[in-house]
Amino acid sequence: MQAFYTLNEDYGSIELEVSPRRWTGYENAYMCFIEIRVRGNLSSELNPEHMVIQTQGIDAPELERLPVDHLSSKWNAEGLELWSGTKRRDGAWGEQETLIGSYVENDDFSANTEIHMEHPTADLTQEPITLEFRATLRGLSEEVTATTRITFTQE
Repeated sequence: MQAFYTLNEDYGSIELEVSPRRWTGYENAYMCFIEIRVRGNLSSELNPEHMVIQTQGIDAPELERLPVDHLSSKWNAEGLELWSGTKRRDGAWGEQETLIGSYVENDDFSANTEIHMEHPTADLTQEPITLEFRATLRGLSEEVTATTRITFTQE
């Protein structure tokens, strides 16, 4: 799934792409690893301070038991410097959101990272889940956000 936000043709864009990588099942639950890619191509006039990636459970069976963990060790970026661990929220439950951010060092930047999500039951057929992903530029006159949602089901 991809989401684009174009500021306007003179100021550039931010792109968010989310790709489930693999499901691992065991007796009572499923684990999923999801790759998140962000690309920014901005005018030098903008100068945002931060680029933030947020992931949030929107709908799931027993949503309060849905763990989502951001694997900061998988952070690979150009033109961005990852926030320290005390500023991030690498893990979340239910409707809480993960929050991993970076300082924007260049007008053109990219980041690849990964999250781990564990489905609280072993039945995606009867109980699908939906996650929302956001990439936000902060430090401008208004925040700029690219958003996409993914629903996991099994047919």
